[in-house]
Amino acid sequence: MVKLSSMNEYERKIMASIKYIQDHLEESFNWVEVSRHCGISEFHFHRIFSGYMGETPGDFIKRKRLEKAVCLLAYSKGDTSIAEISLMCGYSTQANLSKAFKIYFGVTPGDVIKGKVSKNSKIGKIKSKYGKDFNVTDLYPDPELIKISLEHYKEVLMNAEIKDIAEREVIYLRSEKGYVKESIHSTWEKLIEKAMYLPMERERFEMFGIGHDNPQITPEDKCRYDACVLLEEGIKVGDDFNVKKFPKGKYACFYFKGDSSKLLQLYLEIYKNWFPKSGFEPGNHPLIEKYITVSKDSEEIELEVQFLVK
Repeated sequence: MVKLSSMNEYERKIMASIKYIQDHLEESFNWVEVSRHCGISEFHFHRIFSGYMGETPGDFIKRKRLEKAVCLLAYSKGDTSIAEISLMCGYSTQANLSKAFKIYFGVTPGDVIKGKVSKNSKIGKIKSKYGKDFNVTDLYPDPELIKISLEHYKEVLMNAEIKDIAEREVIYLRSEKGYVKESIHSTWEKLIEKAMYLPMERERFEMFGIGHDNPQITPEDKCRYDACVLLEEGIKVGDDFNVKKFPKGKYACFYFKGDSSKLLQLYLEIYKNWFPKSGFEPGNHPLIEKYITVSKDSEEIELEVQFLVK
């Protein structure tokens, strides 16, 4: 049996630190506290985290808080104030969020709510530091693109199902280059090769993709994608596999079959228009793509998109 590469112990601890940060963005903490939580000495954590993530723990915390803020501003139902969003993202006052927001994105929170850029917009750190073009209008569904697929999208949204799904355990690999298509394909090839050594039938593999970040607001090299294969009940794996669990709960499920390039607009439509009308809010977990039919040689895809809801 060939032993394939796996995540080392330091990487596992860094992944744990990332999850801890994202689960506690509204709280006041620093990287020293995070290092103690994940079990890496505070004297080495900063260097290890920076080497693995390509940014300091402090910069990561600030970036994730602001990314959370911009999503809440764009996709909240309208009954959440900027002051409330500030607290939800770890800022003690609305003024503190507004200042940090303008420095990073180059626009104000009000610009995002209105969906257009004011005359006072400028180049923010997301462009100067990360090279990411940020446009407020990209946060919202494009009316022209939506119009092209309007009937299809209507059908997808109208046929949404709310399902109670049990906890699921998966093996996974993370794409080294985020959402870059070639990197995703390579990641899947490696994961399937690993999974073939497990006592599961290849034809019965249930495959999932996890997109942790919104490419409209996250720099390309910081986007994270996980290829996942469901572990059948009773299957145990060793340390050469990376394992995690999808939480049990209610999921809003959308069946989509068509051109994969249209998925981003569908997701924006779900966040902007389906959620506010549904009575549900997104839960604390990234969206899950459950693949039914997919091929690296075709843009056509068939999948069920699952959003944990509350």
